[in-house]
Amino acid sequence: MRKKLLFSLLTLILTTAFSYAQITVSGTVTDASGETLPGVSIMVKGTTQGTATDFDGAYEISASQGDVLIFSFIGFATKEVAVTSSTVNVSLAEDTESLDEVVVTALGIKREEKALGYSLTEVKGDEMNQVKTTNAMNALQGRVAGVNVSTNSTGASGSSRVIIRGASSLTGDNQPLYVIDGIPMVNRTKGSVGAYNGEFGDGGDDVGSISPDDIESVSVLKGSSAAALYGSAASNGVIMITTKSGKGTQGLGIEFSSSLTFDKVNTGLQDFQTTYGQGTFGVRPGYERDTDGNVVPITDPELAVDDALVKGLSSWGERFDGAPTIQWDGVKRPYSYSGDNVERFYNVGSTAVNTISLVKGAEDYNYRFSVSNLDNDDVFPNSTLKRQSYSFNAMAKINPKLTSTVTARYIIEKVHNRVGIGDGPGNANFTALMLPSNLNIKDLKPGYDENGEELKFQSSVWFTNPYWVTNKFNNDDKKNRLISSATLKYDITDWLYVTGRAGLDRYDLSRTRVTPYGTAYRPGGRHYQTKQTFDLFDADIMLGVNKDLTDKISTNSVVGANTQKQTFEALSAQGDNYVVI
Repeated sequence: MRKKLLFSLLTLILTTAFSYAQITVSGTVTDASGETLPGVSIMVKGTTQGTATDFDGAYEISASQGDVLIFSFIGFATKEVAVTSSTVNVSLAEDTESLDEVVVTALGIKREEKALGYSLTEVKGDEMNQVKTTNAMNALQGRVAGVNVSTNSTGASGSSRVIIRGASSLTGDNQPLYVIDGIPMVNRTKGSVGAYNGEFGDGGDDVGSISPDDIESVSVLKGSSAAALYGSAASNGVIMITTKSGKGTQGLGIEFSSSLTFDKVNTGLQDFQTTYGQGTFGVRPGYERDTDGNVVPITDPELAVDDALVKGLSSWGERFDGAPTIQWDGVKRPYSYSGDNVERFYNVGSTAVNTISLVKGAEDYNYRFSVSNLDNDDVFPNSTLKRQSYSFNAMAKINPKLTSTVTARYIIEKVHNRVGIGDGPGNANFTALMLPSNLNIKDLKPGYDENGEELKFQSSVWFTNPYWVTNKFNNDDKKNRLISSATLKYDITDWLYVTGRAGLDRYDLSRTRVTPYGTAYRPGGRHYQTKQTFDLFDADIMLGVNKDLTDKISTNSVVGANTQKQTFEALSAQGDNYVVI
């Protein structure tokens, strides 16, 4: 009996181990006619493990017996197949409902996706809000083929760079044109590296001001024909944002959304050496080589401290041995690995987003009014982002032939201590990552000495004490922004209509940059102020035809005219000298 029990238990263990053993599953994905399908997404259900088919429709993926593979492709119905062998061939059927889906195209015109002659991908707002970010466009990463979203290492208020189908210019910014509710919007990206960017920081971008809770959908127009109606401004593609309205609502409703996310710097991807310490040519601070090449201590304490200061950021010293060794402040500390300075310096960031909306809909009208508040404490110490958004969308059917739509959103954004980019001066990120591994970054606190000046820990003035930056630098922005539009549509007949639309995107930006007195690379300090005003006015009128000519032939055509005007004013002040730029 005991032998049978042991045998059964062993069989169960071996069977379980076999069922969870990873195997390489391969196969080919085709359509109903047998043609291979490249670019099909394959995921192991319940995991983040996935792959895609190559140009011949073939794929390989690691999975276990009993796992379920999910096959998905635009225009085809998603299919789930259980793994029973190492070869899984799949045929996908066309998704007729998906092909009949109505999407928003250029100029805000709605058409069936199957009728489009160019590439368009639509992402619903619910998908983009699964994890809310301070910049809603970051949620496009990984959701649209051919779209690459990258961010600077400048925290929540930093700029994002969106590139569609690769860079097309060596000198331009290669950013797409952003269109909100049919009206082009301003997106000035201020995240490029230039002189003293460590001091001034990443200025962010304008599209990041849009509240993710106000987005109904985002359509990405990739091809040149898709963006042709917007002219040269759309040479890098178009991202169209459609905001939420009260359409489809019956009666009065209240919506409330709240989210809280935390951010932490991932130190697991870093691989700093922890074997050798501060110094140069295999010599630790406070020591030198004599004429015979032997390592001997510097007997004069003052010279020893000066020597340590010179070698402040060099990590070419001796192998760690734990012996007391003089450091930059004259204190002897163990010559050994001090721990993770990245972990010590950066905080756990948090972002709270709360939105409340009042929605009402009826047969002849609907509206939506929302208030959203975003409160962010960044991983970078003493850096914050506050944003309040007020949004109003309304539609009214004035009479059976005339329809009016009005949208308006007012955004107040305040940023304290934007994070620097570029090299050392004024950039705490740069210095925090450059410390030798036997130095503890907390020994540099509070960043200033008894005279209130920057506490220097090495000889170069261009490597700023990180705590001097976080505690004494003062970089503040405030931006007030209004984005509004009005549309009138008149149905001349059931197939002929005329539409007039006008929109305004305006913001006022005040920016203050204070480099404090006593900064090593700028002892006298610096006070810099700038005020910017940007206006973008856009208006168009269109005559449209949407008619079935025969049972098999139809037309959806528009002809119209557009006018656009941009104005930009900036006033900057440094000290008492005001210069118009």
